Amino acid sequence: MGSTTGTGNRHAEDEFIKDLVVALLSVNFWTLERVYALHDSLEAQGLFDMRAMASLVPQAITKRLVAAGYSRGGFPVPMMADRLAGTARKLASGGEEHLKQILASGTGRELDQFLLTLKGVGPVVVSNFKVLQGIEH
Repeated sequence: MGSTTGTGNRHAEDEFIKDLVVALLSVNFWTLERVYALHDSLEAQGLFDMRAMASLVPQAITKRLVAAGYSRGGFPVPMMADRLAGTARKLASGGEEHLKQILASGTGRELDQFLLTLKGVGPVVVSNFKVLQGIEH
């Protein structure tokens, strides 16, 4: 189990990236439950590997999202792929370690501030991430 210090995270420590990806995709009428049901497929497509994702162009991420079952037709999937690409680049360049530190010993405000710096993250994604992480908000 994850730490109960800091933000109150009680979720497995290695799950925070997966939870962030699921939260990021759970917007605009796609619920947490609907996206979480694709968890294994998203993982099989390598969509939780931020280092690998950081090197991909959004078009390649779009193909992986669709192959994982995240097929929304038209504009939403490429838009989400672009958001994932930006998030992956930031996390792969030190952001992942910073987020891990915030989850271990930071405050809820620090968590919000960090998450809101990620491309495409707004209040809904922050709230979804906290739900998945078991963090009170």
